[in-house]
Amino acid sequence: MGLRLLHLSDIHFTSFNGKYYLDQDNDIRNELENDLEELIEKTGSINAILIGGDISFSGKDSEYQIANNWIKRICKIINCSEENVLTVPGNHDIDRSKICSVVSAIHLGFKNLNSRTEIDKMLQGYLESDESCSILLRPLNNYLNFAQKFCVVPEHNPLYWEKDFSIDGETLRIRGINSAIISDAKDDEHQSKLVLGSIQTTFNRESGVIYLVLCHHPPEWLLDHDEVDRDLLARTKLHLFGHKHNINVLKINECLRLTSGAMQPSRADKLWDPRYNIIELNISPKSDEGILNAKIWKRVWDQTKMKFKADFTSKGEEIHSIELKYERLKAKHISEMKEGTKPNNQKTSEMSPQVEVINVNKPDPIRKLAYLFLGLPYHKRISIANELKFIEDSDIDLTEVQKSQAYFRDVHK
Repeated sequence: MGLRLLHLSDIHFTSFNGKYYLDQDNDIRNELENDLEELIEKTGSINAILIGGDISFSGKDSEYQIANNWIKRICKIINCSEENVLTVPGNHDIDRSKICSVVSAIHLGFKNLNSRTEIDKMLQGYLESDESCSILLRPLNNYLNFAQKFCVVPEHNPLYWEKDFSIDGETLRIRGINSAIISDAKDDEHQSKLVLGSIQTTFNRESGVIYLVLCHHPPEWLLDHDEVDRDLLARTKLHLFGHKHNINVLKINECLRLTSGAMQPSRADKLWDPRYNIIELNISPKSDEGILNAKIWKRVWDQTKMKFKADFTSKGEEIHSIELKYERLKAKHISEMKEGTKPNNQKTSEMSPQVEVINVNKPDPIRKLAYLFLGLPYHKRISIANELKFIEDSDIDLTEVQKSQAYFRDVHK
């Protein structure tokens, strides 16, 4: 069975200090909802939503509350489970008020590096210590608090997450990577680039696994862009980016690279065209070699009719169809893999955690519980944890997100 994804990016929710009549994008969101209602009659229900960053405008908690309510509404329209939303952060998800002189110095240190080797060494240095890692990621705290209910803030890895979906007997492994680690007001495609590092772009080849990577910034925004391009083109089949407010579909070396376009771009942008995509993926049953079929419904804002419309192909077709060949590895150590498999959300080891499998056709009570518990206001999570006697003195050194994750572990044991 195939998989259908809604791909959004650059929503840029703003709270307007409660003065919502100032929200000029309300009509765009309303028209997107209308467009989706009509479109899913052709495509069928959507299985998961991929949001490629810039969910908020300035990384404020109030902005994520507004975003959360709208995402719930979209899930209802497209018949997608609310817990099947997957997100990555963008530069607008950084709370710049949390960038103190120490964090600024860290960012500058990274941005002055000259090689991937130096980037990896510095990243490892900050991630080895819980304290330094916490300082590095502090500007993303509000985003992390918002995103954790979707289980995209793993405890074992502060940089990226992975989720597995089944497509016609193969596994689509979606990895969400963080290109906003050192983002700040000085970001510039030419003079002040960002980083990913080897940790995030090393993909292990496995039998029956096809990789899709979700990231906010395209490679040209990264210091290690050459290595990122090499890694993605060698080991992954689908590359979904945001940040650029126009849309582009490229087939490179049997890989599909798709820039989503901005759903709510700034009106200061010269090319102000709200966009989004629906992607359908299937495995071809008629070929001995691996072939992944991708259908893309590109939607763009019609400035004249004030509604979304199809962004047609050069041949006037509504659906952009792309065929991607992939390597089918011979399965190795299958019996050992089966014996070592653990239930979802449990680690096989500290070195190699089990990737969570999302079954879009069957409700997952653990994911639903995570969504409900981790989506509660922080004080309610703490109240529940206190009532169940989960809170310990040693928790004082943990962040809000770490505490919530620890208490959730105790809840579903």
